[in-house]
Amino acid sequence: MSTRKAFTLVELLVVIAIIGILVALLLPAIQAARGAARRMSCGNNLKQLALATQNYHDTHGKFPAGGLNWPTPLGQPAPPKYRNVSLFVLILPQVEQGPLSESWDFMDPWQNVLAGRAATVLDVLLCPADYLPTKIIVDSSGRQFGMTSYGGNAGVQSYQASSATRDGLFYMNSSHRMADILDGTSQTLLFGERYHRDVEYDLNAGTFTKMSGWGYWCPSAGAPGMGDVTLGTMVPINYLHPPAVAVNAAYEERRITAMGSGHSGGCNVALADGSTRFVSDSVDAALWRALSTRAGGESISP
Repeated sequence: MSTRKAFTLVELLVVIAIIGILVALLLPAIQAARGAARRMSCGNNLKQLALATQNYHDTHGKFPAGGLNWPTPLGQPAPPKYRNVSLFVLILPQVEQGPLSESWDFMDPWQNVLAGRAATVLDVLLCPADYLPTKIIVDSSGRQFGMTSYGGNAGVQSYQASSATRDGLFYMNSSHRMADILDGTSQTLLFGERYHRDVEYDLNAGTFTKMSGWGYWCPSAGAPGMGDVTLGTMVPINYLHPPAVAVNAAYEERRITAMGSGHSGGCNVALADGSTRFVSDSVDAALWRALSTRAGGESISP
């Protein structure tokens, strides 16, 4: 009479141990593959934004403004309270959002918030590695805004208006052509990433807006809105707020200006020649600042 031989307890434990070892070996590789895919997707987004901006330049003979105070229509006694049009709104036709652009109220941009157009989620503006609790932010008054993980290069310092250096390509009412980039289009930033995760900043923000509240792609307010759609190089890539330090205006400027990402070791950028690069967060500080100026005359070594 034959009998079936079952696994002994020791054999079962050995099998479980082997499976555990295999999982431990494979998990880092899977995570690395996912990270690489997110980084590639982000780079593709920046490539689309760079090409869209170049196409805008071809059509209009200049780059879009970082933010534009739309002219008051003739016969209207005073401009609307909120009349800013951001660079991302200006390039909507170039990122295959023609219908949204055609429906946009440029004369009174605040109407886009009230009508819900400002809450549109644009995938090309979102990095899959960015830490965003939600793609649509709801402010204290219940108004909704779509978010972006990217910002145009405003120069060394992008925020606040009184501190902005305006030596980049995008800032309030900016108007620059390719010919203005004397440092070379392959050596001048066009766009960079913003990372929304900063635990210490949020814990110590007090009355200041937390990181998750920055990055509306279509702010209607003028100068304050530049903090949403532009970035700079004043601080290192992936700069984080220091632990247990209360946020003040100076710290806010540093953090809101900073480029960074959820990718390991640096962030993606787009250059004015339309190319994209991954820049290490250990890049030399002087070189990093030089990349953000359009006509600084700095010598940048490969």
